[in-house]
Amino acid sequence: MYEGLIQNHLSKDEYFTFKEKYEAKIKAASEEIEQLKAGFAIIAKQLEQYKMLSQDAQHIKEDHQLTAALIDRLIDRVEVSREKRITVRFRFQSEFEHCEEVLSQCRNM
Repeated sequence: MYEGLIQNHLSKDEYFTFKEKYEAKIKAASEEIEQLKAGFAIIAKQLEQYKMLSQDAQHIKEDHQLTAALIDRLIDRVEVSREKRITVRFRFQSEFEHCEEVLSQCRNM
């Protein structure tokens, strides 16, 4: 493009118009790359968590005893209501919800 300007194939106005368009495209592509990298990092982290969850499930399948460490990794919190209702919030439930959010964000890019 610069050669076109030097060799008088492009006017200065054409050169700067093309240059601005290319710079805008480069900026947009760079921003999209950064968003994709951030999304990839989130998905990679989720994959690691799912691998750990799979290992925990395999451990439970082989050895039916729950350890404190395993319970800590599997259970997010236990809630007891005034009516004596017990609700157990598992970590993997919220991870799946988070994964759906991340995938939705990636689809919207």
